Amino acid sequence: MDLYFIVKHAFDYTNESAYQELRQTDSFKKHDMIEVTAPPHYVDPIGWYLSLSFDDHDFYMSASRLESYYKQGYVATMDDLLLARNYNLYKINWALDERNKEQFDRHTKHLYEIENFIKRAEEAVKPGIPSL
Repeated sequence: MDLYFIVKHAFDYTNESAYQELRQTDSFKKHDMIEVTAPPHYVDPIGWYLSLSFDDHDFYMSASRLESYYKQGYVATMDDLLLARNYNLYKINWALDERNKEQFDRHTKHLYEIENFIKRAEEAVKPGIPSL
């Protein structure tokens, strides 16, 4: 499906199984990639669920739980990272115009971190072509 979420902050996810024996906890680390593998499906009394994949491990997560992780800043999309990069570039240019070292340093640090996320995400999604 080509929709990925990039883990920005480490977190643990325990699946929502009715039986204790079937519950599994997945630990996500910074820079991990979570892929949406199929369109969402509706489970009648519970709600919408997404089929996800992480390190060749397939699992399901409720759309509301993923939305919660997204709103809390644990995961982001590539579009989010590209927008954050553009914003920080703008703020760096503004800080240079205003000669504001504090703002420049802060946004440069954020830009460096965002560039690392983008680089790792691009490497994970599209492995590089071997050079000759």
